Amino acid sequence: MVNFSPRSLIRRIRLRYTMGALLLALAVAGIIYPMQWQHHQTTVGNQITKKDLAKGTAVSSKSGTCTPRSGPGVLSIPAIGLVAPVESGTSNSVLSVALGHDSSTSWPSSGKSSLIAGHDVGFLSQDTKLVAGNAIDYIEPCAIVHFVVESHIISKPFQSVPMPPKGGLILDSCWPTDALWYTPQRYLVIARYVSTSISSAKTPGIPKPPSVPIVKLPRDILASQLSLATNPWPMGHLRLSGTPSISWTQSQAALQAETSALELLFALRHSIASANPALSSAVAPGVPIPGWLNGTPGSQLNVSEEVNGSTLIGVTLSSSIDSNGNITRFSLVAAVKNSNLIVKSIQRLG
Repeated sequence: MVNFSPRSLIRRIRLRYTMGALLLALAVAGIIYPMQWQHHQTTVGNQITKKDLAKGTAVSSKSGTCTPRSGPGVLSIPAIGLVAPVESGTSNSVLSVALGHDSSTSWPSSGKSSLIAGHDVGFLSQDTKLVAGNAIDYIEPCAIVHFVVESHIISKPFQSVPMPPKGGLILDSCWPTDALWYTPQRYLVIARYVSTSISSAKTPGIPKPPSVPIVKLPRDILASQLSLATNPWPMGHLRLSGTPSISWTQSQAALQAETSALELLFALRHSIASANPALSSAVAPGVPIPGWLNGTPGSQLNVSEEVNGSTLIGVTLSSSIDSNGNITRFSLVAAVKNSNLIVKSIQRLG
């Protein structure tokens, strides 16, 4: 089994960009998801979108002063219902609330090529549905830069990617698209530049972020004590079932729900290790807590979320634990009660 680093190390994307050959060479140093920002990222991302759209509208409304200028903006892809802010850089602080523009490439424009990166189970969770001919718009003050999808590839580190001769755009996310672990492969959507509209741009509506249940913790324990940064566990897949809406799949809601479910698991392990039954009673009322749950993680932790529209129904965590040499496969099932996520059952499998 591969040893994985905590997701708090966050993905880093390195690029080598050669304009003469119009090639983009990818090198991945690490693609690991953080934990600390997941509770606030959808709200903050929504605020950034509003700011960037408002900035474009305000500038373009002044007659004779509307001059396009490249920089942070909003990415709109009608085919998958995406409206997301794009900020400069691919750091933790950027990708936690927005899509990130790689600074080694140009901002979206004519005759140049740019790369925009995001989490596969976040804003770019649906990019695999894009097909040739789908429109992609990059909205910035006083202008909309229009692109059309040409192709997609699954790339390996340092693989060269041919760009359209008149410039283009690459959307970059992890592969597989439901991965929560380190993965060196990337899913790249390649779009060619079409035109730029210079005028007062009609901006798209901003999706309302879903409300995600949280974990109500006792005062004597902090959420920071219940993250992957302090409770390392190799991560597997995040998969959705039910009928999730676009507002759920095309946002950071799935990651937020995953964070809450992991807090439940780590709170139970913490309660066993610290002999604090009050903690387990708070997050798993009436549920017997087996002592083996505090053993050593034995395999990847997979996450499954059942969603009805924009409403989370429940989350199931599945993995195995090594307790004194005994391997136990288990699933932890969490349900929503009064806007809080609580443990419904812990089942021993096989």
